[in-house]
Amino acid sequence: MENNNALLTIDFGVQGQTLADVMMNPDNYPDEILAAYVDATIAMSAQIREARTIIEANILKRMNDDNATKMMFKGIDGRDLVATRKKGAVKCEAKDADEQVKAHGFDPLMIGDYKFSPSWSKAKEARKLGGDMQIIIDDMFKEGRESITITEK
Repeated sequence: MENNNALLTIDFGVQGQTLADVMMNPDNYPDEILAAYVDATIAMSAQIREARTIIEANILKRMNDDNATKMMFKGIDGRDLVATRKKGAVKCEAKDADEQVKAHGFDPLMIGDYKFSPSWSKAKEARKLGGDMQIIIDDMFKEGRESITITEK
């Protein structure tokens, strides 16, 4: 398979255009076609994510069984590539880690940081007070990018 953009050449059977056609010239297509392609790419994305998860887990198991951290291979396009097994991030799952550290007589800041986490749900309640607080909140909290959700009727 020479073409790394093979997904773009897929014909979804909607009026004979490919994903690349629609992506490169969306103004040439009606809303219904664009929405159909959004739906199709969402489905493809989920399938690709699942395929990657399954295949990657299998490769990691094989590398682990061989006690290997690197694997040399040829890419589909013929390039020489190296897959490297990396350790996962170390995370603290304890929700009360600060309390556990305090209970043993230590300062929680030895193993963690104070983190202020602004919350829109709290801010929108505080915003109702009006005045300077409303101005500050309006200045700090900005609406994110819009997106589209596809659902069945």
